[in-house]
Amino acid sequence: MMQYWLTVIFLINTDIVCANNSLTNNVKHFNATRRIINGQEAGDTRPYMVYLRPARTETSVDANWLCGGVIVDHQHILTSAACIEDVKHFYVVSGTHKWYEKNTDEECIRNGAKKAVWKCVSKDNIRWMINDIAVVRVEDSFNFEKRVRGCDFIPKQIAYNNQSEEAEKPGTVGSIAGWGSVESFGDVSMNLDYLRPAKSEDNSNYLRSHMNETIHKKFAKRSRHNRQQRQLSEN
Repeated sequence: MMQYWLTVIFLINTDIVCANNSLTNNVKHFNATRRIINGQEAGDTRPYMVYLRPARTETSVDANWLCGGVIVDHQHILTSAACIEDVKHFYVVSGTHKWYEKNTDEECIRNGAKKAVWKCVSKDNIRWMINDIAVVRVEDSFNFEKRVRGCDFIPKQIAYNNQSEEAEKPGTVGSIAGWGSVESFGDVSMNLDYLRPAKSEDNSNYLRSHMNETIHKKFAKRSRHNRQQRQLSEN
């Protein structure tokens, strides 16, 4: 049986803090979208991947809200704490590489979306790279033996590495995956009426993956801050 090792980077809200009111529109857009740049459609190569879908009654997020996650056992997934911290009602979608926005009536979601009934989120300060991990329990167990009608494949749990830090060292090549926007920050053109990009598709409709090399967190944090400041000033 093929094993999948857990190295997870969740596509979540980018957390940008800026005191300049003239940048408010750009900040709101960056905080509302997730990004996965380049890469290719993953198809059914990531059977452990899931995404979270807001319930019809959930009013704290819009129809484009999206969080990724991975299955760790029959009833639990790992996801981003920052993404679900304030969201009360949502479902977990597995067994498909296709993303459908809120309120879309689709067979796989209708038959297989699982209600989230419990979540564990750190009470400490949640921000990028620190404490940004959460556990969610679903009401009905995942079926690792049978494909749900309308879905693309049988979901699988991920094999995770809790024995060694070798796979986490800078320079290690790993794969990231998600349904986020495929455009870079510099490619965004703003629609100021709705504080959203002029292009209608924010999230990729299909799961995408991309190979990346890990770097030390102090360099990642510095690079991210500099890139955000540059893009904000350019816009």
